[in-house]
Amino acid sequence: MDQADIEQELMLDLLQRQVHFDPARASFETFADRIINHRVASLMAPTARLRAERIMISIDVHLSANGDEDAETMGASIPEADGLYAEPYLPAEIRIGLARDVGRFLGTLSPVLRRYAGIFAADNVSAAARDAGLHRSTIYERMHQLRADVAVAGLQEYLGGIPTVHSARR
Repeated sequence: MDQADIEQELMLDLLQRQVHFDPARASFETFADRIINHRVASLMAPTARLRAERIMISIDVHLSANGDEDAETMGASIPEADGLYAEPYLPAEIRIGLARDVGRFLGTLSPVLRRYAGIFAADNVSAAARDAGLHRSTIYERMHQLRADVAVAGLQEYLGGIPTVHSARR
């Protein structure tokens, strides 16, 4: 990565995260400083995982070991179903069980928590919360409560390693 690539990466990260800016917590300059400092640290981290994240391979690369230009390209070998917006693959029995378990779980929730579960299922939780007129601390409290209920119901395996804030900041 050259300087222009790094600057572009930092600007992109800041633009993507600016929806989380809360003027009640800090100035935009402070917010931007934190975002950029954290991204610089992760870009410079020596871990293989982060290095792999920054490696780009053209989908026009030929898959032939000897450089045969008639060989299939990487892009041609990847099915469209595995593209950018592909759904993660789950076997049918897990998908069916998940749908049944989640439906049963949602049926046990109060109407208020069911509403929050719908908000959390939205593509953009922040936007859904804003549209519903809800404060971020309320969202975090309800998320924590729902996660606890999910654990009690024995469904935490479906959540995987999704991080959440355990308590709202005041």
